[in-house]
Amino acid sequence: MGEEPRLKNFWRAIKRCADARRLVMAIADSWVRLAPVNIRWIALRMIQNHCDRMALRMGGQMLDDPFPGKASAYFICRHILFAEGGMR
Repeated sequence: MGEEPRLKNFWRAIKRCADARRLVMAIADSWVRLAPVNIRWIALRMIQNHCDRMALRMGGQMLDDPFPGKASAYFICRHILFAEGGMR
């Protein structure tokens, strides 16, 4: 997190998201969408960690793939971070 000091506040903000819908909305409105790709990868790892914790709290499994045709919060956030901003 030393590269980007805003990541600490980003982590605090996503930890406050108690459900997937709020998490996706927070990511969609976040500065991190337009951050350099290395920062977006770090943010995505943080998002994955938070999604795993939310799933465990609800009795699920970590990084549980959704059924075909369904999308998890993690995959939606990944799309927001990389499909819109590109991989470069």
